[in-house]
Amino acid sequence: GPIDNKMVADGKKIYLAKCVVCHDLNTKKIGPPLKNIAKERMPEYIMNLLVNAVQMQKQDPFVKDLLKKYNNVLMPDPGLSQAQARTVLEYLRSLAI
Repeated sequence: GPIDNKMVADGKKIYLAKCVVCHDLNTKKIGPPLKNIAKERMPEYIMNLLVNAVQMQKQDPFVKDLLKKYNNVLMPDPGLSQAQARTVLEYLRSLAI
């Protein structure tokens, strides 16, 4: 669907507060770059990772593979509500256009 600019603005604030330490948009840091993640993964998948980071790292084959590529540095639980995760998803969607 269309991008919600209010949600994008809110999601960017959360990204800058909680994600940017480990995730740059274009280059590898502690974790993978996120600019194109919304092109590579379904929205439901991204939401699940944002809300259930610890569980996904234990169970999801794609995430487990990423951990190997990034020195097994675990992503801490960002502690996001569903609504907050949705705004981060919207921000990531806006970058992948």
